[in-house]
Amino acid sequence: MRVALEAAARVLSAGGDAVSACEEAVVVLEDAECTNAGCNGPQVNLTTDGRVETDASVMSGSANAIGCCGAVEGVRNPITLAVHLLRSQERRPQDRQPPLFLVGHGALAEAKDANLSTINYDDEPIHPRALIKHQDNATRYLLDTVGAICIDSAGHAVAAVSSAGIALKRPGRVGHAGCPRMGCCASNGSSTSAAYAFSCTGRGEHLVQGALLQHLERQVASMSAKAQVNDVIKYVCRFDTNLGRGQTDPQSI
Repeated sequence: MRVALEAAARVLSAGGDAVSACEEAVVVLEDAECTNAGCNGPQVNLTTDGRVETDASVMSGSANAIGCCGAVEGVRNPITLAVHLLRSQERRPQDRQPPLFLVGHGALAEAKDANLSTINYDDEPIHPRALIKHQDNATRYLLDTVGAICIDSAGHAVAAVSSAGIALKRPGRVGHAGCPRMGCCASNGSSTSAAYAFSCTGRGEHLVQGALLQHLERQVASMSAKAQVNDVIKYVCRFDTNLGRGQTDPQSI
């Protein structure tokens, strides 16, 4: 964690923006051996057929720009692809609309076109410890999604998140980390609302069904930070209780 914070601080000290700082922090976390993120660490969760598929997203509060990628195989640091997609949105091209969300083979192709670092699993096989977890049907292991939030000297708020998903997931599954505004969100605020940046972890399907971050965004203008924490805990507990009763409609919370 300290290394990630120091990496982000160096970017900001050199005059970099919050997007670049978040990217650097998450790259460090993706490369760490103790997290379920990035493309080939010992703790990454594998799909049912034993492959690594990753999700990542980033959001900038300065222009509501978003970059997301899901079920990505072979991109060394998925957050770099998400940032690339976000930057493409910020450039506001006059011709073809660039995508803000790519998945699967299309995401890998875009990463290669952008000269981002990729990995060939024939040359760099999946980490042996990750394979052992997979063979052990290791659904009990921690999820360890990684994320970062940052605000730069210009007051721009940014949030990012990256994950290799749940263990033994179905190939092609995209969790909250790859879904727009579901794994992270940010806003620079306005004259009537405070700035904020959120990054979350948990069971992706539940976070999407419960629209947790959207609930938090609605509370920012009307609650103190302490009240927001208490409110979101109650919100999650109600959702978990309703889910146990078979009530999966977020409106039933």
